[in-house]
Amino acid sequence: MSYIHNAYPCKIIGATVSMAVMIAKFNPDFGESAERIAKNAAQFLINQSRPQGTSLAFFPPTYYGNQLTARSPENIGKTMMMEAVQAANAFLDLYDLVHEEIYLNQALGIARTYLNTQSEDGSWPVKVDFESGVPVNDVKAIPIDLISFFDRLKSQYGYTDFSSARERAFNYIKKEICPAYDWHGQFEDVTVLLKPYDNLTNCTAAPFAKMVLNDKNSTKKDIQYALELMRFCEDQFVLWGTPADGNGIVPIGIPCVFEQYDYQTPVDASACNMINAYIRAYNKTKDALYLAKAMSLTNNITVWQNTASGFLPTLWKIGQGKDLWMNCAYESIKTLFFMDNYLNKLVK
Repeated sequence: MSYIHNAYPCKIIGATVSMAVMIAKFNPDFGESAERIAKNAAQFLINQSRPQGTSLAFFPPTYYGNQLTARSPENIGKTMMMEAVQAANAFLDLYDLVHEEIYLNQALGIARTYLNTQSEDGSWPVKVDFESGVPVNDVKAIPIDLISFFDRLKSQYGYTDFSSARERAFNYIKKEICPAYDWHGQFEDVTVLLKPYDNLTNCTAAPFAKMVLNDKNSTKKDIQYALELMRFCEDQFVLWGTPADGNGIVPIGIPCVFEQYDYQTPVDASACNMINAYIRAYNKTKDALYLAKAMSLTNNITVWQNTASGFLPTLWKIGQGKDLWMNCAYESIKTLFFMDNYLNKLVK
């Protein structure tokens, strides 16, 4: 728990579970210890979760301890509604590895709490009181990760209980978010703003474009919107080049993707968002430019990786040292595996 980012348990300890599961699968030499780490981390999340019968039953906390913004008065006793999705996916990852029902049941408990807390319009509040479930303001979440989680429960495990909630959530995004283009951030370490467009991000827009492009039932109109949304992301967040400073040094790792308006910094997970969307755009259109962009960003993950240690920095910015967000590193590793497999199939 000396790792400072564990102040955000759902996101970081959840990613630790998933990362350890991945290590257990791909590196048998560390299989036993990785499984033990995954189970210990998962048990921590379970121990911290809200009890059955409460408004947020089975939800682990967004914040823990007094590090980083977990100690901010606005965050004490509060939780971000979409954070529990990351813990739920981690529980499923661990269940896939060890086949112990406790982890499947924990994920299902989280999913059912989402059913119980969905609003009539298909939405959820972005941030609530952790005990009462009362929203802190009127800002609503953009539930893309939750939709993907519901899809996973159906396709991988056969649970259809969540299909209706999934469709209502998807329709909420199409009706409210898409026409307004208010692809706002929902980060646990940034204030949840009431004013539209104050903090736009690729982290909601690019995954939605990927989802639409990946859906075989998407209409031509849906696909055109998704491609337009990707142009929006590229215009607002992707940098293909930038001037050098007075010493002739380019201060950031171009090409790169900035995370959000309130944190205009290149983040590896944001590059992954665009890589995955670009590949789905290529699959739909066969426009080679989408593939080239995906490959260029993927190559830069390897450029910024320390080839001696394997370390993947979260921030592609000179002078940032070894700042590591476990969830971001996990996204980079998944994307590298995905692109390796995708490109190998493409050339055969």
